[in-house]
Amino acid sequence: MLFIPDSSQQNMITNISSIYHNEYALVSLTSTMLNKSIIDASGLIRKLLRENQIVDYKDIVQGPEHKIELPVKFIGNEIYDFTASFYRPKTKNGDPRFWIKGMKKEQLVSVGTMLYLTAKDNSLVIIPLESNQFNVRKIKQFLGETTLLTTANELVSLIKNLKNKGYVLSTGEHKRYAKDVGETFERELAILPNSSKLADYKNLIELKSKRSNVKSKDTLFSMVPDYSCSPIHGSNEMISTFGYSSTRHPGFKDLFITVSNYEKITPQGLFLQIDEEKEEIQQWHLAPNGKKTLTCIWHFKDVEERLKKKHSTTLWVLATEKRMSDNNYYFYYNKAQLSRQPLFSSFITLVQQGIITYDWRGRVREDGTGYKDKGHCWRISPKNRKLLFGDVLDISL
Repeated sequence: MLFIPDSSQQNMITNISSIYHNEYALVSLTSTMLNKSIIDASGLIRKLLRENQIVDYKDIVQGPEHKIELPVKFIGNEIYDFTASFYRPKTKNGDPRFWIKGMKKEQLVSVGTMLYLTAKDNSLVIIPLESNQFNVRKIKQFLGETTLLTTANELVSLIKNLKNKGYVLSTGEHKRYAKDVGETFERELAILPNSSKLADYKNLIELKSKRSNVKSKDTLFSMVPDYSCSPIHGSNEMISTFGYSSTRHPGFKDLFITVSNYEKITPQGLFLQIDEEKEEIQQWHLAPNGKKTLTCIWHFKDVEERLKKKHSTTLWVLATEKRMSDNNYYFYYNKAQLSRQPLFSSFITLVQQGIITYDWRGRVREDGTGYKDKGHCWRISPKNRKLLFGDVLDISL
């Protein structure tokens, strides 16, 4: 089960991420968990434990005699030393479980308490997302405060030089295209256009630029589903199945839509859902008769790899656009923000919340030929960048 934080808890998560930038998992305590001293180790929790070399449940034999006990830190208004037990019962197919001994006895948790689980030095760390226990000083004391990456100094220097040039001629010259602001920026920095899955600048820093008066979402990265494992086997089939008659291209079907969570189902009946156990982001279709059908999937490991390759560090640049007396368009690049590598844990949570969405952007002839797309992609609103990246630094140009 994926636990969704409320706005107050989300702010605490963002605060922690800006202090200690590491993957995490969430669990909200129920009365059953507290009464039985049992917490199910969900897919994301198992992933956290496995990747930080704490516990791999595949190595645990079923039965209480095989449980593993390890020290953990619980950070509230004090830093507590507790013990966590990890085990698989003989019943219920040996579903992975764990418990933090001591937190209930010390009355540090209650029904509804959301726990933030992370790791340091191959040990589990627990932080309750409760306003009366959320202690930033204690978190910094134990986890240590980190700062935003400084590898962008050379690039920032180039952008400052570009700002000093003033308005520069758009690649579109006397015409306006959405891509002009990015292509002009890359031209001025002598970066050749490419379709690489790696970051733009020296494979380390991704560049994102847009017009300052445009309120559209930020494109995080383009990525089609794994059609080899999906009921629908290609983007052309997706558009043919759920598209609508194109008004600009007779004989074609268009599909230009934003797919979000179940709370915001598209007119075509599409929505996103997280399957923690299968480690998949799934797109489903809800028919008018209420029937739900899986359409396609993205694997966690593939999305995480793409996200972190594309956004090791990202520079977000805004440009003012002006049409000059020569009838050409010009850009003035005068604002920038720097963000570090996003956390995949946050990506998944934000997809489930409907804050990160997926855009289908393409067309195909009604017979399935003539396929064209503008890059089907994952997107987020600029105002929510901090929820994904944890720490966003305004650059003084």
